[in-house]
Amino acid sequence: MSFTALKQGESAVQNEHMAEQVIRANDLSKDFTDVGHATLGQLVRNTAKQINVLKELTFSVEKGELLGVIGRNGAGKSTLLRLLAGVYSVTGGNLWVASEPSALFEMGTFLDANATGRRYCEEYFEFLGVPEQEIPTLVEEIREFIEIGPFFDKPVREYSSGMKARLLFAAATARRADVFLIDEALVVGDEYFQAKAWRRLFALLNNGASGVIVTHDMDSVVKLCDKAIYLNKGRVAFEGKSYQTVNTYLGLARRATDEVCLLERERLAETVIHHVSGQDVTIRFSVQVSKVPESRILTIAVSIIRRQRPGGIIHVCKMDNNVSAGHKGVYDYEFRMENVNLETGEYYCTLSLGDPPPSGEGPLVKIYDEQRWIPFTVEGTVLPEKEQPLLNKHVEWCVECI
Repeated sequence: MSFTALKQGESAVQNEHMAEQVIRANDLSKDFTDVGHATLGQLVRNTAKQINVLKELTFSVEKGELLGVIGRNGAGKSTLLRLLAGVYSVTGGNLWVASEPSALFEMGTFLDANATGRRYCEEYFEFLGVPEQEIPTLVEEIREFIEIGPFFDKPVREYSSGMKARLLFAAATARRADVFLIDEALVVGDEYFQAKAWRRLFALLNNGASGVIVTHDMDSVVKLCDKAIYLNKGRVAFEGKSYQTVNTYLGLARRATDEVCLLERERLAETVIHHVSGQDVTIRFSVQVSKVPESRILTIAVSIIRRQRPGGIIHVCKMDNNVSAGHKGVYDYEFRMENVNLETGEYYCTLSLGDPPPSGEGPLVKIYDEQRWIPFTVEGTVLPEKEQPLLNKHVEWCVECI
């Protein structure tokens, strides 16, 4: 299938705006035949019941953009990827993809467990029609990138799942492609490799590549994607900036406990903190205590991270304070941090409620509730009389009951 061809009879005339799009779907639908409940006669006459998996999806992906797709199992996420890759045919609507994509989720179909990692890469590039003289250079670059030492020349059957993920990701991204289709490829593997993968993806995006990532890892969506769609029962339930889509999806999920919870979650999810470097930061929020913690103390943790390209995420700072929670009821708090000296850029803030760690330091023992990915934009310049910009420093701050 040629991915430069339009599908389902779409007009070949494209306006100037559409020329910047690399993927365009309009009222896209996909049905499957319910083979398990069909008779032979129904299958022959093509009258068997149809299962509607995707329903009237409309979205687009711009050049240099990575679209995140989230939703529960069975929402149609993997089906959508396979439509984009041309594995499945479209049932209804229009789908246009600018060029043949590199589909990371299909990489395993080429994997011969008895082949070495080196041989796998060679066969994969031969299959793609890469000129023979270019293959050794690509294979050597992959060997260096995945850092698995002598295992690169051992059979893949001896690889751990993380080593396989490194091999597949590196092979799929070794050559330039205009469109990448990714399904959970970055979730498998340790944090070190994920950081390398993010850096490579950011570099590809900065050089004009585009794509779609399907994942259950909400952090990856916000880190990598500018916008995202939330699929629910085959339909687009929400589309917007990645943090908005993630907060919408997580807001519909049940919190870990009802013992202690944040109030006015919708307001928090829609909050955008605008900060001028060198000024104070203030966040107001309310907490409902329905069951008093054993310690009669509640830890409120606030973390700030920065999202940037290239480089991914930088953890700026994490702060926590213990506050009294000795009786049931509603507590109104004000979080305040003075003279926050940050460089201009895009940051995110996470607000968490939990039990304090026994030693007084370390992660929260139990998280009751949290609001993640609150946008935190910084303007202005770092004041010359201040210290260097805030970065992984201990910060004095306070939470007051108001």
